[in-house]
Amino acid sequence: MEEGEQMEGLVREKAKFPELRHPDGSIMRAAFSRYFVRLKDQPGHEALLDENHVRRNRNVFTKQNLRAFLKHSLQREAWTGAPWLVKEHLAVQYRLPMEIPPHLQQGARAAADRNSLANQPRLSGHFNSVKGRKGKNLTASDFTPEQLAMQQQSQTPFPGQYDLTAVVPKMEMVKPPLKFPTEDLDVPIKHDGSHRPRLKFLAPQDGSPCPETGLCMASVGNMLELWNTLNVLAEVYYLDSFTFDEFFDSMKFSSPDITCELFEEIHCAVLKQLVDDDGEVLCRLPEMPDDESEDENDDEDKMDSEPATPLDAPAHATRSRLSQVQNVADDVEMKDETQQTHQAEEMLGETSWIERLQKRDFVDGGWQIIIVGLINQLSMDDRHKGLCDKILSELAPMDDEPTQETAKHRYATLDINLRISALHEIVMLSLPTKAIRNYLEEISEEMTKIRKKKVEHQRKRKEQ
Repeated sequence: MEEGEQMEGLVREKAKFPELRHPDGSIMRAAFSRYFVRLKDQPGHEALLDENHVRRNRNVFTKQNLRAFLKHSLQREAWTGAPWLVKEHLAVQYRLPMEIPPHLQQGARAAADRNSLANQPRLSGHFNSVKGRKGKNLTASDFTPEQLAMQQQSQTPFPGQYDLTAVVPKMEMVKPPLKFPTEDLDVPIKHDGSHRPRLKFLAPQDGSPCPETGLCMASVGNMLELWNTLNVLAEVYYLDSFTFDEFFDSMKFSSPDITCELFEEIHCAVLKQLVDDDGEVLCRLPEMPDDESEDENDDEDKMDSEPATPLDAPAHATRSRLSQVQNVADDVEMKDETQQTHQAEEMLGETSWIERLQKRDFVDGGWQIIIVGLINQLSMDDRHKGLCDKILSELAPMDDEPTQETAKHRYATLDINLRISALHEIVMLSLPTKAIRNYLEEISEEMTKIRKKKVEHQRKRKEQ
């Protein structure tokens, strides 16, 4: 109690209260518990206490107490195999049955022992005495391999001879009981009608998209990798842990009117690791080409690529000359058609994605257009160009207006496979950052300290 007095009581109810955190992750209130304790010395009175004012007496139940309890509660008769019985006064007090089951009575046990002895065969005849021992005491180890082979080859036993195979007991392999947790495949199958459920795949194994979610099997690996990474590095990303089912539901959720909080929180948390508040880029990205240098290079390329003769064929041109001129014109038209597949640069406008991310402009399609600019710059790398162009052609298509509202609407209805690919790209960019490297080094040092403490603790226990 608060006055320092110790009283004996019984816990009637326990209430747990979780911890509360500020938006920045700091602890506002630690987790605690409340106990409603019924006081034994004061009937009808209860006390409301916390864990600092409750103590359990752990010396109540011991082996000595258990032995004393059994000694004063049980009794048995003086014959071998007699069952344990509750003492008569306790049986009457607690209304326990006093009848002994028939198979546990003395007569039934004696008859069972006599039957087991009568059914055991004895060795006699010319195997009656081996090494000075009587036939009833013989075992299979007392005979030579030749004698055992001779007896097994004979179809009928000799007069006075018994089948030795009936005497030799069969050795059965007794498997030790399983200790859980264990591997699922080590659990034996029960032949009582129950069976393990069949494996349920998230997507068809032939590579086609799922009819319900549109998920392909090629994207399942990246989705599992994303869920594991975000949960392991949740402290760096400032994310709460979430299950794989919740993550899968958020990735497949598609609605132009309703937003998924977990989906937006994951993208914004990962984007914050790429650019800090000062506008410094914390990840490695391919450089964007300068407009001026592009113009100069284009002029030089045009001057170098101008043919010595005009494309128009002269009057005295031959048929082969006309075919060459036509092929050159077709190549120019094909280059013009395949030159641009998206409007990512037009959608960004004069404000770059780095400036938007520095200001943490995430609302009303802000983080979606930041991803458009980030994927556009990542497409400068030839290793990512094919996938990035495919994503950008959906987020900033040529047949729609290049606005922030378009990016928001297109991302809300984007295919789940492209969503996983886009999130996978930005998560992979955040992994080599300094914050994540420092976190992994701290965890490694902490594990090393814990391992050393464990070894030291084990060494002290051996010395004691």
